[in-house]
Amino acid sequence: YYRLRPTIAIPQPKNGGTLRIGSAADITNLDATTGGSVFQIYDRLIAYNDKLQPQPAMAESWDVSSDAKQVTFKLRPGLTFHNGKEVTSADWAYSLDRFANHSYNQHNSVQAKWFTAEAPDKNTVVFKSDVSRPTMFDFFEYFNVMDKVTVEAPDAKSKANGTGPFQLVEWLPGDHLFLKKHPNYRNKGLPHVDAIEVHVAKDFQGMVATFEAGATDVMATPPLPDFARLKGDPKYHVFLNNDTGNVNTIGLSVNKPPFDNLDVRAAFNYAIDRQRYVNTVSQGTAVTGALPWPANSPAFDAAKNNEFTFDLDKAKSLLQKANVSNLECDCILQSSNPEESQFSQIYQSDLGKIGVKMNIKGYDGATWLDIVNNVKFFGLWLGGIAYAQLEPSTTFADSRGMNPTLNSSGYRNDQY
Repeated sequence: YYRLRPTIAIPQPKNGGTLRIGSAADITNLDATTGGSVFQIYDRLIAYNDKLQPQPAMAESWDVSSDAKQVTFKLRPGLTFHNGKEVTSADWAYSLDRFANHSYNQHNSVQAKWFTAEAPDKNTVVFKSDVSRPTMFDFFEYFNVMDKVTVEAPDAKSKANGTGPFQLVEWLPGDHLFLKKHPNYRNKGLPHVDAIEVHVAKDFQGMVATFEAGATDVMATPPLPDFARLKGDPKYHVFLNNDTGNVNTIGLSVNKPPFDNLDVRAAFNYAIDRQRYVNTVSQGTAVTGALPWPANSPAFDAAKNNEFTFDLDKAKSLLQKANVSNLECDCILQSSNPEESQFSQIYQSDLGKIGVKMNIKGYDGATWLDIVNNVKFFGLWLGGIAYAQLEPSTTFADSRGMNPTLNSSGYRNDQY
């Protein structure tokens, strides 16, 4: 994940002004269970710091039971929604049910189902689970409070009533989202800017053109060729976020021969030129690895991370060992992703050198999800997983690519 903005040397933050953000991704809803710019409207009980340690947010304190089956939050008194309504423990209990049963985010939905909520008084909310949940704060980091009246109103899809630093002014799908500073935000003195304008471009090139014309101040995730071009211009400054937990991933249809054979899967792994991807396609914004976790994760293992080096001779010998020859398969990717398209062409060429014919097939996002999530393909899919920066079990549970019981490769294994 990377961002560009014009370089402005400001020694201390200044208050006021409007931040104009360019985006090629449309804002599809205003629900608190989504992310992106909409997240600025809402707020949560705790917030992770840069060491992934929970810090007080709307909760001033909490107590976790010794068996990690229960956590009790004491709420900051006097906090309100943007419409002035007081936030109470009942709102958090309602929001838990909403996240569990109506979430736009798999991460929120899976972990929300862990708990039941009780509200013994208006400033105390208790979350209980039948089993220990030592990674519970990975859920609370993304758990925003919602107002039941607003969420269940007839015009709920076009309204947003949060408690976050910014409140909704106007939303026009496919065009823009305007937010203004919440005057009663819990963090006095924040936010520094008075407003945020998100301008949605028709495509990536439109977003880049608008940015270079000076009509926006920040551009989120530009195409990598433009990233490489603009980062050398002193007018602009590049921000690289290394802690997003997003990982480029390849999955195989392991429920279909010959991909049920471990040697075949290993051959495909050895045929990936990860370093070439980093140097060329990603323009140096990525790092190589056979594991999804960053080096500071408790799941990281340097030896295993480097296990699958690029080795076409070894890949070819493994296919021979598995008695596989003249293999033809498909590569399923999203047409809108230029990096996946570039990588697939490199991979296609390298697989051809070991006797594998790979057909590249691009689809729109909805069709891609249906094909991949329901394993309606023979070969491999290109995509990504998320939350690798959190606890390892969160990566497994909440990323469809790695989920033990419902993954996108059809993989089933009791030990896993």
